[in-house]
Amino acid sequence: MENLLDTAFLKIDLDRKRYKPLHTVFFIFKIGTWKPLPVIRSVAVAKIKLKQMGTSRANTQTIHVESTYCVFMRAKNANIRIYTNENLAKVLKNAEVISEFLDKPLTNYCLK
Repeated sequence: MENLLDTAFLKIDLDRKRYKPLHTVFFIFKIGTWKPLPVIRSVAVAKIKLKQMGTSRANTQTIHVESTYCVFMRAKNANIRIYTNENLAKVLKNAEVISEFLDKPLTNYCLK
């Protein structure tokens, strides 16, 4: 079936107009729920920087985490995050596959 994209983190079924984000449980099982595929303008890659602070009686620690994610961009700039990873190259590679499959443009916001 050429209208089905099946990756380690996402399935897209164009015939039935649906997608399923996959989550790994116990490092073995892949689970997810089919959702209606929205009208997609483009596929985008972006970075997010998170800062988490923890406090104890002795000191305060701040942890900085940088993560890269791939999203479906919909109308009115609403988006759906479909994949997150710390490795930018891996996210870009997967986003290119999704973009090509959906025949939608790929926008890389990490370059800006």
